Amino acid sequence: MSALEKLKRFADPVQARAILADIKRQKIGYLCTYVPEELILAAGLYPYRIIGSSEEDLSQADAYIPMSSCGFCRAALMEGLQNGQGLLSGVVATDSCDSLRRLFDTWCHFVKTPFAHILWVPHKSHEEGMEGFVRELASFKEHLEEFTGNEITDDALNQAISLYNKTRKLLLELYARRVEEYPPITGTEALEVVKAGFVLSREEYNELLEELLEELEGRDAYHEEGPRVLVIGSICADPKYVSVIEEGGGMVVADDLCTGSRYFLDLVEEGSSDPLEALGRRYLGRVPCSRMFDYDRRIEHIIHLAEEYRVQGVVYSVLKFCDPYQYDFPIVRDKLEEAGYQLLKIDREHTAAGIGQISTRVQAFLEMLI
Repeated sequence: MSALEKLKRFADPVQARAILADIKRQKIGYLCTYVPEELILAAGLYPYRIIGSSEEDLSQADAYIPMSSCGFCRAALMEGLQNGQGLLSGVVATDSCDSLRRLFDTWCHFVKTPFAHILWVPHKSHEEGMEGFVRELASFKEHLEEFTGNEITDDALNQAISLYNKTRKLLLELYARRVEEYPPITGTEALEVVKAGFVLSREEYNELLEELLEELEGRDAYHEEGPRVLVIGSICADPKYVSVIEEGGGMVVADDLCTGSRYFLDLVEEGSSDPLEALGRRYLGRVPCSRMFDYDRRIEHIIHLAEEYRVQGVVYSVLKFCDPYQYDFPIVRDKLEEAGYQLLKIDREHTAAGIGQISTRVQAFLEMLI
């Protein structure tokens, strides 16, 4: 089996749970990419990103949190209710949005994993925000030490940072290949590769990424040239929403998603005398998502991606009831149109619902770009 086939298999939620079940270490699920995985690993725990299955019926979760909460939060709660106590020893959330904050409260009350922590994340990455976030990480570190009985040393943190930086460098190399006229990997496959990293150990994941980069030499992922597309927006746990674009004839060559490039962009300073500060500066100072107030920096990054990857159109994919990205849309739309890019907004569920209707709209959009 090729490295790409293995990574795609590990991206499947059923396979992910099987992997977790075989891991003997205590596992901590985290709900947002502003949570530093390095701290969890340095405490001797196993980090796992909870994104919830896109295939499951969410009716059980609807009994605990309002249906006006986004599909991601409801799917994550479903994972907790069905597998939380059996597979996970704890959960870490952030105050990224109101829905995620309420999800954390509900998790603590009904799932009741032994460890639960919520991180305060400033809405700005200025110096005062950085200092506050580093203090917040210090509190998180103390909570992890209290829970495990293990001291998180600077050496352990720096080793974890180095390991995760290797992942980031390999994924950056993978995404750099997508700049090519005929990328050797599709957008759907790229998201599956990133998604596999949410469950695999860093060592195994890095090894498979190295094998994948070798495999891609001479590979043609797209057999017909189509419009080059950039996908941005809310968390996208189901690559089917990207495959719809590619099945319609588009080439998804780049993304600005927390389940895509925003997960690994920007490295942590290695060998720092204060690794906690280095973590804080990377996680808060990286490319911002819509919950941050750094609109100018976020839009500048999106336009830079569009230019670097030579895209002809942008798909703004937003979860229903995802307030931050709904509010963000008019600003992003106006700036992209000013820069000369066509944009299509898709309102979607976390589950793979309404694919047919979305496919029709995508097809019409791609025809406009030809």
